Amino acid sequence: MLHPSHPHTAPQVDYVALMTKDRFVEVQAHLSFELPGSMRYPTDPFRKLRYVDTALLLAATWAWDPEPFACLDESRVATHSQYCPFRQQMMCKPIKDGCTVYTFVFESGYLYAWEWFLG
Repeated sequence: MLHPSHPHTAPQVDYVALMTKDRFVEVQAHLSFELPGSMRYPTDPFRKLRYVDTALLLAATWAWDPEPFACLDESRVATHSQYCPFRQQMMCKPIKDGCTVYTFVFESGYLYAWEWFLG
């Protein structure tokens, strides 16, 4: 462990003062993993996250060998974002406000594949 006076020790930063709440809301509203100028999915409500979701899905499927027993399931991801176009309210579910994801899960509990319900 480095001594606090060592030149390669990272300075302590007050993270609360780094961004105002208004700036955070602005960043959250415009956060996108879409490539600039891309018109690949102009009408897709999931276009801002499609690139990252596809990369994660491929990594999850390549990292695991299929097992003999699997299950298709409906899952919910809690979100209260006002900027999510496919967020749904389902009062009869444990997660009342969120997004629905259809999942393919193995008996071991490994989440192998998923598909977002976009409405």
